[in-house]
Amino acid sequence: MAAQSSRSGQPSPFITDEEFERLRSRTAVSGEQEDSKGSIPDMVPGFKASPLTIGVPPKIIRAFKAFDYVPYTSLTATARLKAEQEQELEWKADGSLAAKRFDWLDETAITDRAWQAAARLAVELARQHWPQGAVRAEALIGHHDVVTRLAESHGWQIAVRYDIRQRDTMHRVPQHDISTLSDAALTYVSSQVMTFGIIRHCTSFNHGEASADR
Repeated sequence: MAAQSSRSGQPSPFITDEEFERLRSRTAVSGEQEDSKGSIPDMVPGFKASPLTIGVPPKIIRAFKAFDYVPYTSLTATARLKAEQEQELEWKADGSLAAKRFDWLDETAITDRAWQAAARLAVELARQHWPQGAVRAEALIGHHDVVTRLAESHGWQIAVRYDIRQRDTMHRVPQHDISTLSDAALTYVSSQVMTFGIIRHCTSFNHGEASADR
């Protein structure tokens, strides 16, 4: 009887394991496609994406979202291009994988022109990803104006060190307002630059004396 039912073309209440696996695979793929479609943000009439933020490496985006300090040397066009070609993870001494940290070496070696471009990008990223994005972006613009004026009045080395110290303080103490000049920070970095200058002068002088003795 069962054989007759099967031969008559009536559907069987059971499916084979192979058929079940094929059905499950199709369902999973369909679900992934639906999730992918649903994750795409809607178009916003009148919204224009900033060309400055196109092509920014995910590592930098994550740092801004986490409100972590980002050296402006990492925001230059050259640094961003290099980051796109590098692996984001590296092996640690204990054998585990960890995200590569930003390179803080030679942070003060950034040129005024490169810094200005990095500063504009930082404002756009802050506006998009920082908490209180609009408010903090405006404060960052004010800070950049302070740094620009310091470069004219005190020189670039003092200005760039002031910038680094103030932004580092802001990320350590989020309540810190960097939009206006901090006399305490300016005094600190000025004394730093002066001390480094004296040390370099003494080192060069002693090296010159030693060369003369030889």
